[in-house]
Amino acid sequence: MDFELIMPAMPVVMVVDVDEEARRVMVDKLTNAGFEVVACASREQALANLTDAVDAVVLPVELGDDDGPSLARELKDRVDDLTFLPVVVSGDPSARVRAFEAGCDEFLEGETSFFELDARIRSLLTHRWHYQALGDALRRGLEAQRKKRELAALVVHDLRNPLSALQGNLDYLYEELAADTRVAAVLGDSKEVCRKALSMVASIVDVVELEAGLLHAEPARVAVGDLLRKISRHHAVPVEVRRLNLSIDADAELEAELDADLVARVSE
Repeated sequence: MDFELIMPAMPVVMVVDVDEEARRVMVDKLTNAGFEVVACASREQALANLTDAVDAVVLPVELGDDDGPSLARELKDRVDDLTFLPVVVSGDPSARVRAFEAGCDEFLEGETSFFELDARIRSLLTHRWHYQALGDALRRGLEAQRKKRELAALVVHDLRNPLSALQGNLDYLYEELAADTRVAAVLGDSKEVCRKALSMVASIVDVVELEAGLLHAEPARVAVGDLLRKISRHHAVPVEVRRLNLSIDADAELEAELDADLVARVSE
């Protein structure tokens, strides 16, 4: 899949810490590393300042009386499914498992050097931007499919009305001129062609839905002989005009699990 990877010149990192000194130290480290920093002193501030512009979050395991991993989970839940928000947690190693279970992406133990902190955050940001590019490509694909379905529905609507009118006129002429077997045969053939055209028009939407994975079979127990006889009636006129012989030989008790409508369309 082709996609464009867009990396901001100055990534935005949110730092959450109730300890003013620890918050200041982290802000200084990240600022010196070339990040734009949003500093928050509480859960409430972090939730209020979370926007699409925030590229990553750094917070400790302990937030005073609050819990860092649970805040990380809440922050991640606030972004949509196609957005990856990396969260880095620091603290006592005993909290590592709990942090990862909460969805945190990186865990820092004890004092972390400036270079290690910078490297770990930038590594996560690379994943975020790739994820974001894939998400944008998926959104464009979904939008293209939506427009394709709308176009198919429009085409079906515009073609169905004149074809239905034509079919009605052919039905009328067929009844009026039934006495002339030669004309009736031609009209019958025309009716069949018109019916097939209507069926093909209706199938346009099915093809679009099939490509999008939206068309699903609805199988049910069907008497095979009855289904084949029903389908063969639609081909009676062309068979007669072409002087062919069509016969159905199926056991009356023969049944199958299938979608009768879809099978009928395949026979068109």
